[in-house]
Amino acid sequence: MSRRLLKAAEAIREVVSLAIVTEMRDPRIKNVTVVGVEVMPDMKSAKVHVSIMGSEKEQ
Repeated sequence: MSRRLLKAAEAIREVVSLAIVTEMRDPRIKNVTVVGVEVMPDMKSAKVHVSIMGSEKEQ
């Protein structure tokens, strides 16, 4: 992955993580963590990988 794609992925990860913590009020997402971002080579889209903590009932 090029340096440009890595920088874009890190920026997206930071923005999405911050949005989850500060802007989303749904209690169901309190245990969601962004673990990675995969930016496509054309930089038109990205996949955000998340981890969901908690029991099966909480997930």
